[in-house]
Order: sequence, then C-alpha cells, then structure tokens
Amino acid sequence: AGNSEVVDDKQTAEVLFRFLRLDLNILLLGLKNSYTNDEVKECLLTLVKKEIDRLDRYIPYLKTKNWIQAPPLYPYTNPEIKEPLAINEVYLLYDHLLYRYNNVHQTRNFAALTSDADFRALLEVGIKILEKEIKVLEDKILYYGIKLPSPQPVNISSPESQEILKDQFMFNVVFRGMQDAMVLHGTAISEIVVNDELRKLFIDMTYEELFMIDKMDKYGKLKVWATIVPSYRGGS
Repeated sequence: AGNSEVVDDKQTAEVLFRFLRLDLNILLLGLKNSYTNDEVKECLLTLVKKEIDRLDRYIPYLKTKNWIQAPPLYPYTNPEIKEPLAINEVYLLYDHLLYRYNNVHQTRNFAALTSDADFRALLEVGIKILEKEIKVLEDKILYYGIKLPSPQPVNISSPESQEILKDQFMFNVVFRGMQDAMVLHGTAISEIVVNDELRKLFIDMTYEELFMIDKMDKYGKLKVWATIVPSYRGGS
C-alpha cells in the first residue's frame, strides 16, 4: 500500500476486463435458469443489459489506451475492406451461422409435426426471425470474403403422423435452444474486441433473443407446457 508502481494501470484494467466478462457469463447462465420465477428473471434481465452496455463502452476505452490484448487479425478479407477483423471473430460468425442453420431446420420440422394451431403459428414466426438472422450473418460473412458453409435443406417432408412428437416436448426443446442461443450470443459480445460493429451486431441479436424468450416463456406458462422445477420452502 502506498506504492503506485506495485500494480500499473494496464494490469488493473486487464483484471477489471476479465471480471466484467466473467460477470456477464455468470449473469447469462443465471438468467437461463431463472424462468420459473418472474421477479428473479426480471432482476437478472436488468443486470444482463447493464453488463452488456458496460462491456460495450469499456472495450473501446481499453483500445484507446492500448491496454487490451487483441487476437491476431484475419488476413484474408476482401482487399477493399479496411476495417480489421480478428481470427476469433471469423470463427464466431461461422459458428453462429451453423447454429442458426440447425435451429431453422429443427423449427421447420417441428412446425410440420405440431398439432396445435397456435404453436404452429408461433413456430412460423420463429422461422421468419431465424431466416432474417441467417441472412444478416450470411451477408456479413460474404462481406468479409469468407466462404459460406453448406446450409440444411429447406424442403421438409410431410410426416405420416403428427403424433410422432408431443407439442409439449417440442416446445421445451425450442425454448432450451433459445436459452442456449442467448448465452451463445451474449458470450460472443465479450470475445469481440477488434471489430466494434460486429460486437454491436451480436448485442442486437442478444437483445432480440431476450425479447423472444420472454414471449415464449409466457406462452409456455399459459399452455402449462413449461418445465416447472420443485419449489424451495425454507424452514422457519
């Protein structure tokens, strides 16, 4: 104590950055598992949004100070592209697009299998949102001159019976997939430190996922399809 050279400002900033990233990850996982209690969910949702905003403002500050360890840049972008792109950011774009290809393929199959008209309409809305997000990710990947992965087939065979899978099962599979997507998008925010515009893209995707999860959660509770965990009652 009293010696300002024991730990310099850059080290302090780096430690704080690691704490902020860890805090966001913990909050996202907590939010993923908090949908039984609406009050806890709303509290964590507020904290998640605050943490995302804090990280989004802190990363550019670290770059102005040259206090952040940036990953290597991706060297094969289109020559006319001047904005930098890190290697890990290429992976995140590619990984998210593959995840969305699987999501939309699964959702199309579930829409063909469901016997509930309301649930089918909800899934069709989800398909449109996924297709829009896929287009955004594909355009961004092509913009940087990266080859697209092979998508899942669009055509879905008509099932012989709609009783192959129960609606409640399909709802919970889709809902868990949305929760996983929320964590995947949110975690990417803290990993993108080179390309600020790309980080904002993942922030938008995270907020849209949070909005849709909230709607899906309310629908599941209305249909009594949501998985209810045992209640805890503390002793007197």
